[in-house]
Parts: sequence; structure tokens; C-alpha cells
Amino acid sequence: MTKEEKEKLVKLLNLTTSDSDGEALNAIRAANRILKKYDLTFGDVIALPARPDTEGPTPPAYNPPPHYWPPTTSDPTDWINYIRQAQGQSKKRYSPF
Repeated sequence: MTKEEKEKLVKLLNLTTSDSDGEALNAIRAANRILKKYDLTFGDVIALPARPDTEGPTPPAYNPPPHYWPPTTSDPTDWINYIRQAQGQSKKRYSPF
């Protein structure tokens, strides 16, 4: 079934909800003609798997950032290293303390 025929089938099925009985009947008959052309039934169409592009990409796994607890000491070097670590900087830096 071509992309255009699939789109037409969807439009026809939407027309079956019309308040006009004649319009709804014509839409279902036209939909049946498309299905018959491919030897399909409405059950076959409903059972078709979703297209891969409609499922969307798999979201990446959530990796929370590491949690850094403040140092429990009053040593300024520990606090400086804590701040650098939280900012993603190396601990191996010169400290005047």
C-alpha cells in the first residue's frame, strides 16, 4: 500500500463519523475498495505494527550527576577541593592554604 493510499484510507475512515449517512457509507465503501486491492481486512490494518519512525528514539538513560557533600572539617583546603570537585575541576591544584 502506498503512502498516498494509507493517507486516503485514514481520511476515509475519519469520514465514517459523518452525520450524513450517505457520506459515511460512501467512505466505508471506498475504504473497503482500497483494502480489497491489497487483500486486507480492517483487522489486518489494525494489527499492523507501528512504523519505526512513529515510536520515536529511545531516550538516553538518566545518569544523575555525582553528589558532593560538603567537607565536615574546618580545613580550608578541604573546602577548596570540595568546590573544585563540584565544578568539575581537578583536586590536584596548588592551594595557598
